[in-house]
Amino acid sequence: MQMEKLEKRHENFLQDVVGIAPDDFRNMSYEKLDSLVDDKLMWMECDGVDDSLPNGITGEGKIAAELIDIIYGPYDREEISTAVGV
Repeated sequence: MQMEKLEKRHENFLQDVVGIAPDDFRNMSYEKLDSLVDDKLMWMECDGVDDSLPNGITGEGKIAAELIDIIYGPYDREEISTAVGV
C-alpha cells in the first residue's frame, strides 16, 4: 500500500462518493481493502468507462482506478495521466 500517495481529491472522493472517512481508509486491514476494491472501487472504475469521452473514462472512474493503484501499487500519477491523456 502507498497511503502516503493519497491526495486531497482522493480523500474527498472517499468521503463524498464512497462514504468512507480518509482516516478509516488509511487504517483498513488488507482484507477490508480487498473487499472495498472488489465490492465498490472496481465497479466504479468499470462504470466510469465511456468511449464518448476524450480520455475514455469519467473523473470518478479515474479516481477509483487511482485508489486501486494506491492500494495495490505501484501508483504513479504521472504515468496514469500520460496513459489516459490527462
